[in-house]
Amino acid sequence: MIILVIEDDINISSLFVERMIFYKLRYKVANNGVEAYKILYETKPESEFDFVITNIGLPDENGVEIIKFIKEKFNSKIIVYSGKKHFRDKFNCECFFYDKKDKSPEEIIDLIVNNNLQ
Repeated sequence: MIILVIEDDINISSLFVERMIFYKLRYKVANNGVEAYKILYETKPESEFDFVITNIGLPDENGVEIIKFIKEKFNSKIIVYSGKKHFRDKFNCECFFYDKKDKSPEEIIDLIVNNNLQ
């Protein structure tokens, strides 16, 4: 399993990384939208991400546009991890939404590993 985390808060991305290391998952982390696009453009079909966990409120890019790009180019499952619930209606695609106040990064990785996404 390969996971891409797009998160500008280094403390939150570190929590994701710690849990992915615990489960021995393969992963990449982008700390902003520019890094995310760079990683996505370099991703070959055979090494496509199984999951992309992304924040919406990125400082340099529109998170909604990044999700649209991912849905057009990849078959990755997308997890939106954000405190901005009003963005939920902007998506015309299957995404999993988790509020940062309700689920921790560790819990999100646990849900992925245990196939309990809802």
